[in-house]
Amino acid sequence: MFVIIKNKSSHICSAYRCGNPKASKKRFCHKHHARFQKETNPSGYFYSLLKQNAKRRGKEFDLSLDEFKQFCLDTNYMELKGKSAKSASIDRIDHTKGYSIGNIQVLSLRDNSAKRWDDEKEDCPF
Repeated sequence: MFVIIKNKSSHICSAYRCGNPKASKKRFCHKHHARFQKETNPSGYFYSLLKQNAKRRGKEFDLSLDEFKQFCLDTNYMELKGKSAKSASIDRIDHTKGYSIGNIQVLSLRDNSAKRWDDEKEDCPF
């Protein structure tokens, strides 16, 4: 957790020891705003991250925040996620379709990566 300083200048980020200009109509710079969201609203933060990554990769995204929160509760995703091979990740069941409540599942990072390579072999014409 980071410390918030309340008596800083109005155009400077309110995070302790940060001198970056803050984003318009926000208390923090972009970096500290993301960290604050991750600490105070983790499911909303990871929903936003998943949506941004889907947009960047050109994938359809029909998942609402409420559906994502319910998915996290049902699958215990927030407690299992991480960066190790056995950690949970969100996988699309059918890789030709986008992110929707009927097309996502929790897989380990190892299994998700292996599935990616299997899907690419299927799409290869030779």
